[in-house]
Amino acid sequence: MPNDLDGVSPFLWPCEVLESFIEDLRALKEAARVAVVAKLEAMLQGSAKAWRDAQTCSEDLALLAVENTRLSNDAAIVWWVGIDDGGRQMLVLYRLVRLHDLHLARTRARAFLCNFSDEHLHACMMRDRRNGTVFPCATSLLCDTWRSGAVEKVAVQNDSVRPVSLQKRYVMTHRHLDILKMHGMKGVQLPFVLDTDESHALDKVMREPVFLLGRSGSGKTSVLVHAMYYAYISAKDFGYAAGAYYEDQSELDTCGKAEEPLGPILLVTRSPLLANAIKKLFDQMVAGVEQTGSAEGHAAQASRGLELGVLSDEEVARAEKLPETFLKEDVPKDLAPLSASWASVLMMADASIPGDRFFRRGSRTESALQRAQRRQSGKSSGDAILMASDRFPHLQAPDGYYDPQDELTFEVFEKEIAKKLLGPPHGMGPLHKGYNLLGVYTELLSTIAGSRRAVLSPSGSISKEEYVAAGGDPAIYDVFDIYTKAKLQLRMWDRVDPVRHMFRRLRKYKLTLDKREAAWRMPSAVFIDEVQDLLPCELLLLRQFSKQTNCWVFAGDTAQTISKGISFRFDDLRTLYLEEFVLGRDWLEEKKPRARRLLCKMCNTAIGKEGGIFLECHSHYTAHEVHCHHGCFGSFKRVCDDKVKGGTNGVRKKHEWAAARGRLSCPLCGLFMKESQISPQRGEDEDSDDDASTQMQVITDVPAISFLTKNHRSVKGILDFAGTIVDALMFLFPTKIDRLKREVSAVDSDSRPVLLHGFPFEQALELLFPAQGPTGGGAVLEFGAKQAVLVWSESSRQQVKERFPMSIVLTIHDAKGLEFSDVLIMRPFSDMGAQAPLNGGPRLWNLVYWYMRYMDWDTEGIHESRVPPLDCDRDGLLCTWLKVLYVAITRARERVWIYDDCAPEAMIAFCRASKAARTVSSLEQAANEPDLIAGFAQNNSAAEFIDEGQAFLQSQRFPEAMLCFARAAEAGSGVALLWKEHSNAAMLKQQAVNARGASRIKLHVDAANAFLRTATVVAAAAEQPDELQPAGLRILAAECFVEGDRLKEAAEVYESAGCMVKAAEVWEAIREFKRAGDAWLAAGRHE
Repeated sequence: MPNDLDGVSPFLWPCEVLESFIEDLRALKEAARVAVVAKLEAMLQGSAKAWRDAQTCSEDLALLAVENTRLSNDAAIVWWVGIDDGGRQMLVLYRLVRLHDLHLARTRARAFLCNFSDEHLHACMMRDRRNGTVFPCATSLLCDTWRSGAVEKVAVQNDSVRPVSLQKRYVMTHRHLDILKMHGMKGVQLPFVLDTDESHALDKVMREPVFLLGRSGSGKTSVLVHAMYYAYISAKDFGYAAGAYYEDQSELDTCGKAEEPLGPILLVTRSPLLANAIKKLFDQMVAGVEQTGSAEGHAAQASRGLELGVLSDEEVARAEKLPETFLKEDVPKDLAPLSASWASVLMMADASIPGDRFFRRGSRTESALQRAQRRQSGKSSGDAILMASDRFPHLQAPDGYYDPQDELTFEVFEKEIAKKLLGPPHGMGPLHKGYNLLGVYTELLSTIAGSRRAVLSPSGSISKEEYVAAGGDPAIYDVFDIYTKAKLQLRMWDRVDPVRHMFRRLRKYKLTLDKREAAWRMPSAVFIDEVQDLLPCELLLLRQFSKQTNCWVFAGDTAQTISKGISFRFDDLRTLYLEEFVLGRDWLEEKKPRARRLLCKMCNTAIGKEGGIFLECHSHYTAHEVHCHHGCFGSFKRVCDDKVKGGTNGVRKKHEWAAARGRLSCPLCGLFMKESQISPQRGEDEDSDDDASTQMQVITDVPAISFLTKNHRSVKGILDFAGTIVDALMFLFPTKIDRLKREVSAVDSDSRPVLLHGFPFEQALELLFPAQGPTGGGAVLEFGAKQAVLVWSESSRQQVKERFPMSIVLTIHDAKGLEFSDVLIMRPFSDMGAQAPLNGGPRLWNLVYWYMRYMDWDTEGIHESRVPPLDCDRDGLLCTWLKVLYVAITRARERVWIYDDCAPEAMIAFCRASKAARTVSSLEQAANEPDLIAGFAQNNSAAEFIDEGQAFLQSQRFPEAMLCFARAAEAGSGVALLWKEHSNAAMLKQQAVNARGASRIKLHVDAANAFLRTATVVAAAAEQPDELQPAGLRILAAECFVEGDRLKEAAEVYESAGCMVKAAEVWEAIREFKRAGDAWLAAGRHE
C-alpha cells in the first residue's frame, strides 16, 4: 500500500477525524467553516497558541487526556492526542460542540480513553515544545495498548451520536482542509482508518488471492473499496493501469509501462444498490485527492441520481460507468475501476461472446428518444417494418431470447410451479407434502443446474445417474424435469440459464484463452463482495473473463446466506478456486488434462490405481491429510482415537460428535474431518514424480481464509446473542456455515436483547411505549427515525404496517444491508414455524435441544421425548431460520427486542439458558427492571427523520423514505414536504422502469407529471434544498415524457428547464423543424 498518496504535507501533526466531527463540520455555514479550518491549520502546524497545557485539577488520566479548544464564545473543538502505528503522536478530532454540550462530549470521550493503559495516556499527554511550536513526540508504545479486557461502556443514548469505538475514523490532510474551506466536503469522502485485521487483509490483496470471511459489520466492503482506491491513486502517480498495481512491481520497474494497457479492476456484487453505493463511495474518495476547481467534480455528477433516488436502466449504466462489452474497443484505457452489479456483468458478458444473445439489449443500446421514435413508428399504419418476431411471436427476438425482467425467482417457483410437484393425494407430482420447498429449490439451482460439474457438462446439468450416485434424491431430480418444462411454458429464465447459454457459445466458437485475451480487455483484478450470493457456475463464468489467478478477492459471510437457492461454504469456494483457477486448464483447449498425483501422508507413497481419501479439518486450523484406502487410513484412525485418551471433556465430546456421524476427529483441534474420495491415479510409467511434487505444493499453497472479527456496528450485548445463534448453527449444521471466531465489539452497553413472550401485544405496548401508555384515548403510537420493525414475511409486514402506519416496517430479507439504532423483531419464531410443512415448526425449533445439551445448559421446558434425531439435509429449513434470525439481530447497533406471544418453548429456553438475552413473560416481571420500564420507542427530531429519509431515498426504498419525510413534516419541517413529493415522483419512475407494455408508458407519464408538480412546489417554497432545484426536476420530467411517448410535452419541458440542446433534438424527432431551429439558436449551436 502506498505510504503517502497525498504528497508532502505542510503540517507537523498527522490527523485522524472521527465520524461525528465530519457531521458537525458539514452542518456549518461557510464563514464558520473558514474559522474552524484556520484553527485546525494552526493546531496541525504545532502553533503553541492553539494548544493549551494539560489540566492538573483532576486525577482522572482519561479525562485529563481530553482536550478542548475554544473557537468562539459559544463553540469549541473536542480532541485528544493518540498514538499511531509507528508509535508517533497524532491529533484525533472528535466533536464540534456548543459550550453547553461540552461537558457531555468530554464525558463520552473519557469513556473511550479510559480503556487505554496509564502508560499510554501519559505518552499521549507528553508535549515537545520548542520555540513556540509543539512537535509530535515519538514513543516506544504500540497504537493499541489497551487495558486488559478493556471495552467502552456506554448507556443507550437518545441521540444520533454513536459511541467513539463504533465510529468510522478518517485521514484528513492539507488537501482535504482546502476543500473543506471552499466547499464544505460536499461530495467528498475521506479515506477510512482501517483496523488491524482490515489492514492485514488489504496488504494481502496486494500480493495474493484473498478469501475474506467476516460477519455482519466487520468491514469487508471497506477493505475492497480501499484496495480500489489505493490502486487507482498509485496508478495515477506512477502512470500505469490501475490493475498493474497488483502485478510484479520489480518487472514494472524494469520494463516501464506495458505495451498493451491492462484492464481495469472489476468489483462485482449481486445487489445493484450496493454496487452503486460502492461506486459513489469510491468517486467521493477520489474527489478528495483530485486537485480540481470543484470539490464535487465528477463524483458529485456521477452520484446526483443516487442521492435523489432516481435510477433508470440508463442511469445505472452511467453511474457504474460500464462499457457495453469486454471488447477492447469498448473498454476505455483509463485508470478508473469498475463497480458493477452481477446483472450488469451478465449483460456485458452476453454482448462480448459471439452468437445469439441470451438477453434483449434494446434498453442498453438505444437512447430513450430512439426507443420512443421506434414505438411511434410502429403505431403508424403502413410505415412500420415488421420483423419476423413481430409476425410470429413464438420466434426468438433478433437481439436475444429473454427480457432481463423475466427472471424466475423462488417466489414465482412457489406460486406457479410448486402446486405441480405434490404427489397423491394432492396431485401427480414426485414430492410428498413433507418436503422443504426451499430446500428443493436450492438443490435444483446449487447442485443439479448450478454446480461446477453441471455447467461444464455438455448438457449443462448433472445427469440423473450422477446425481443419484452422489447421494441425491431421485424425486428431486424428477422435480428438476418438471421445473425445466415449466420454465419453457412460462417463457422465463432462472439464474443458471444465461450462464449455461454463454458457456455453450464459448464452446461453439472455441474461444480459447488466447482468443479471448486477443479480443477482450480482461480485468486485471476481480473483487467479489457478498460472494455467498453467487452460484458456483456464475463464478466460473466470471473466471472466463480474467486471465489472472492471483488478483482475486472473495469477500462474504455464509452466516448471511439468505438468498434463496444458494448453499455453499468458503471451503467449497477454496476447492473451486484450486480446481478451476489454479489447477484447472482452459477447458476449451483440445487436449487431455494432465494427470495429477498425490502422496499419502502416512506411508509417503503416491496414490495409485486404487485411489484414496482426502481429509480436511472442519476449522480454520486447516490440516490436509491424504491417505491410501487400506492400512494407512486405519493407522490414521488409531492416531485420532489415541488423541482422545487422556483428553479433556471437550475433546471427548467432539470425538463422540464426529463418531456419531461416521467421521474422524482432527488430531489437532478435535473437530470432525471432511472426507472426499480421490479418483484412481496414473501409474509411475504414465506420469513423472515432478507432477506429484507440484500437486502437493499447489494444495498447500492455496491461501488460507482471512478473518475479520472486529464488529464496527453493534454493541457487545447484541453480538453476544448473535454469536450464540451462530454457535448453534455451526454445531447443528457444520457443513452449511463457515467456522469463525466470535465477533468482537469495543463497546459494551447496559442492555441485552429482550424476548417478550406469553402476553398479548396490547400489554406489550405498555413496555414499548411507556411514556404514552396503552392505546387508550385513541393515541397513535409510532417508533423513531432510527428504529425499525422487522418481520419474517410480506403478509406479516402488511399486518404490522396497519398497526404502525408511520413506522419503518420491513421484512428481514429487505432489511439486509441496512442498519438501525434499535430493532424490534415481531413474531419471528411463530411466523417461521408456520411456514414448515405438516405443522412441523415446533419440531424443528426443538432441535436446538441438541446444542443446549452439548453446552450443558438447562433444558427445562423441552421434553427430550419430543426431540427427533437431527438430519442436516431433512432439517435444513431450521438452518435457514437461524441465518435469517442472525441477519435480523445484526441490523441493530444498540438494542434488540423480540416480541412473540406464541414463541416455542425451545427458543424461550434457549434464550434463557444462553444468558445472552433476557426473557420477559409478564408486565410484573418487567416492572422490576429499570431499563425495560424506560421503554423501547424513541422520539426524534425533524432533522433526524430527514436524514433517515434521504438514506432510504438513496437506496431506492421509496415507501420508507416518504414515511420518514412525512414524520419530519409532522414535526414542523417545511423542507420535508418537498422531499416527500420528490420521493413519490421517483417511486413512480422506478415502477415505470420495472413495468412492461402499456403500463410502462402510462407510469412514465404519471412520473413526469409528478416531477412537474414537485418542481412547481419547490419553486414556490421559501427554503429550497440544494439537491432539489426546479430546473433539475423539470429535466427529470422531460426524460419521463420521452419514455412515455409524449415527445411534444418533453420538448416543451426541456425548453422550460433551459436544456435547449435536448429540446432541439426532440423537436427534430417529431419533425417540428422551425421550433428545433429556434432551440438550436437559443443553445448557441446554429451553423
